[in-house]
Amino acid sequence: MNDEPSLEMLLHSRILEHAWPIYRDGHWAPAAHSAFVVVEYSLAEKHPALAQLFGKELVNKAFSDEARLALPERLDPKTQKHVPELFRGMFGYYRNYCGHKAENVDEIIAARILVVASELLDLIDASERSYTLSGGVAGLVKEGVFDNEEQFYSLLALLDGYVALDDTWDGLFETLGFRGFSEEQFECVFDLGLVRIDRQLYSPPSPQEARWYDPTTLDEIHLTDAGRGLLADAPCPED
Repeated sequence: MNDEPSLEMLLHSRILEHAWPIYRDGHWAPAAHSAFVVVEYSLAEKHPALAQLFGKELVNKAFSDEARLALPERLDPKTQKHVPELFRGMFGYYRNYCGHKAENVDEIIAARILVVASELLDLIDASERSYTLSGGVAGLVKEGVFDNEEQFYSLLALLDGYVALDDTWDGLFETLGFRGFSEEQFECVFDLGLVRIDRQLYSPPSPQEARWYDPTTLDEIHLTDAGRGLLADAPCPED
């Protein structure tokens, strides 16, 4: 049995969806270019201030004090300060070239670029699914994930601030079902990076409460910056 990792195993889910099929069809340069377009869109989704920006301007803004991206600490926390330099270098070296001539991008170079793009997506903690590349709210409605745009925004509003003790989510799922939301829709907004769960240790506010129930964890759902930005721009329901 061959346990060595294949190229496909090394790629981020977004690269597998958007760039890998192009690579697999033998179009090396377009695949490489597509991979960095995915990184651009994924980076722009992390904060409302990054919308409509591309290339060098996007990278500089993403790691400015205005956006303040919260990056996962995958290696040594001391190395986090070098992440902006890594993005600037990769965009300057690969993205600009792949977006123009790219005549020297062969099968091997394209494969390496797809892996590099996957690493950049992991560094910014990109969600499995792209809101922008899905076509936005209208695209999700068109795909049949949501019945209409109002349902999408209603789900974001419902989830924001929900609290669960000791991983007890039964009440939430009952509420979702009663309000007409599906499990697929619930998972979708997480996959899109629009909501997150914050966990903390829980201490009962009083000895009296501790007598009848002493939970150990408190989970609270919050909208991410991207989720808050979408909800703030949601159209007002018609009277």
